[in-house]
Amino acid sequence: MSHPQTGPTVNGLDRVALNETLGKLRAQRNHGKIRYRARNRWLDGGHTRTTIRDFDIDGVAHLDRARPHVLESEILETIGGNDNAMGPLEMLLAALASCITTTLVWQASVRGEHLDAVETDIEGDIDIAGSLGIDDNAQPGYRELRISVNLESDVQDSVLRELVDVATRLSPVLGTIGCATTVSVTTTAKPAVPGQAEIV
Repeated sequence: MSHPQTGPTVNGLDRVALNETLGKLRAQRNHGKIRYRARNRWLDGGHTRTTIRDFDIDGVAHLDRARPHVLESEILETIGGNDNAMGPLEMLLAALASCITTTLVWQASVRGEHLDAVETDIEGDIDIAGSLGIDDNAQPGYRELRISVNLESDVQDSVLRELVDVATRLSPVLGTIGCATTVSVTTTAKPAVPGQAEIV
């Protein structure tokens, strides 16, 4: 039977810093508000590019990233794309899987529980006729998601199962998918400028 670790670093994370962050948030609940931003630009066909750089924490802009994070997306060849990159629906699965994994590792590290390996597998079922406007009765999103979390650790099974329960309950991405999130959409349209270079 393993026992929680008490060293400063667990699973590659600074346990002291993690607990300091938790302490500050518990003491000052007006903190911890983050605003993320993403800008997506259509390139050609089903090919788009998303750029992520700045974000706000508690209303303060953070512009100090050395470079932006860039992610390209394509749609499947079977529906008209070139399949040169992950599609948006696959990115959603990737975001959910990575969020569950990192949430689990974060929670385990705070508790001092050592993990040797974590893998999160997700399957999603969708009827593409819904998003193509062919069938109004078909939901345009995933109808079902199946999540499988595989762990390697000397920690007791009951503790590992609890960590998985906590990770799925606290995962921000799963929380966004599974709850009634307020979504607002605004549109800005302007005429194209002939010969204008692509902005990346």
